[in-house]
Order: sequence, then C-alpha cells, then structure tokens
Amino acid sequence: MRTLWQDVRYGVRMLLKAPGFTVVAVLALALGIGASTAIFSVLNAVLLRALPFRHAERTVIVWEHNRTRNRPQNTISPANFLDWQDQQSVFEEMSVFYDIRLNLTDAGEAEEIPAQVTTANLFHLLGVEPVLGRTFTPDDAEENRDKVVVLSYGLWQSRFGGAPDIVGQTLTLNGTKVTVLGVLPADFKWFVKEGSLTGKPAQMWTPFKLTAGWRERKGRFPMAVARLKPGVSRE
Repeated sequence: MRTLWQDVRYGVRMLLKAPGFTVVAVLALALGIGASTAIFSVLNAVLLRALPFRHAERTVIVWEHNRTRNRPQNTISPANFLDWQDQQSVFEEMSVFYDIRLNLTDAGEAEEIPAQVTTANLFHLLGVEPVLGRTFTPDDAEENRDKVVVLSYGLWQSRFGGAPDIVGQTLTLNGTKVTVLGVLPADFKWFVKEGSLTGKPAQMWTPFKLTAGWRERKGRFPMAVARLKPGVSRE
C-alpha cells in the first residue's frame, strides 16, 4: 500500500502527562494511505528541565490523526510506521513502543512489573547508554531469537539488590525464560501517556519483533518517537 506525503501544517495540538516534561504538538504531517487519508501530528518536547537525551530539542512524538472520527491523538498502526520509515524525509531515526505488564516470578514473591515493548533502536535514538551490559540490537528483534529484557536502574536495585552479575541472568516473565541484557542509568526518565495501560513508568523493556504480519495493518496500539534531521524546523 503506497504512502504519499501531501502537506505540512503547524499548530499546537495537545499536552501529554509526562515525568519531567510536557509534550505539545507543533507539526502535523498529512499522509495519504491508499484510498484513505490520515494526518500525523508530530509532538515536540517542551522542556521543564534539561532532558537526559541526546538532541532532546529534536526529539518528537508522532500520532495518527483520524479525520473521519476527528481523533487527533491516535496510537498508530505498525504497518503505517514501517511505511513512514521507508518514505519520510524529515527524521533521522524513528522508533515505536507500547505498554505491557509482565509477571515476574523469580527472586522473591511474584510481582507485576510495568514494562514496554519497543523497537530495538529506541535507546540509540534517545542516546541512552546502559550502566551495565547493553541495550537492544536489530538481531534481538528477529522473530526466532531468544527473549531478552533490559531493566530500569530502580528495579535492578529494589528487586535484585543491585547485583553486579545481573547481566546474563535468566528471569521468568509471564512463564517464559528471558535473559537480562543490561541496566539503564538511574536518571533515565521516559514519559507515561495519560490513560496508558499501566499508568506507571516502565521498569523493563523487551524488543518489538516487527514480523511480516504487521504489514496487514491490524490494530493501532504503539506510539512513535522520532528525531528530526538537523535543520528541519519545529516551527
């Protein structure tokens, strides 16, 4: 299904509830997809304090805007995201993520952990380096690879006592064995969308396996984040 850039519009759209910063819409990109048309609102972070991300001033959130139902703040279709990556010209890098809950049954009592599934490049896009181990590579997102997870600093401390050998350990999440790849820095903050599944900051991340099935455009559930190319105006 062919995607065509049609026009660029500017305007403030909405606010996002977020730890450490507020997000407002400053750019809307109208995109035609097949016989239907959708508008994508690009949201730029307005700093309340300096964000610990590389090029935070160029980091934006991307939404679908459903014209037919007048819904400007929709989560997106994975298939549309794949098309954006292939055909857009304003972003250096794009990633998607969505909320889940994971039941952790190792290292003490069972606990439900707020988590996110993300494309492998999220932490690279944000410029976040782990304090232990590593974050995801494209290989980790391949369909038949072993399951892996990255931990927040807080969870590493509270659940695992800051164990220096946590990398490589196997956890049981939702009854499945998962290997710990790394631990994020203590100052890593990622926003929580109002009305999200968990309502809490994620403490674990697993890679989004963008398989061929996502080309069928079924469901709209992830959010997209992107980094504008140098020289692309936000206003």
